[in-house]
Amino acid sequence: MSALSRKNYASVFGRELTADFGEELKAIECLQLVDLADGDTYQLTHAGFKYSSIVARMFYSDTIVALEEQYQAA
Repeated sequence: MSALSRKNYASVFGRELTADFGEELKAIECLQLVDLADGDTYQLTHAGFKYSSIVARMFYSDTIVALEEQYQAA
């Protein structure tokens, strides 16, 4: 994830991004890993790029986590 649009998320999933990932977004905002410069799109900061793998994993569904664990165990 290098950028995540709230409008695009709502259009694809029919839900607000903050309703699904409010806590995660607050956490990465507090750590200054993302910026909401234009009022719609979260973008990784320089520090966010450094930790982009960890940030991305915060948005994985339980299904994706389970599939990844299965793959790594094989």
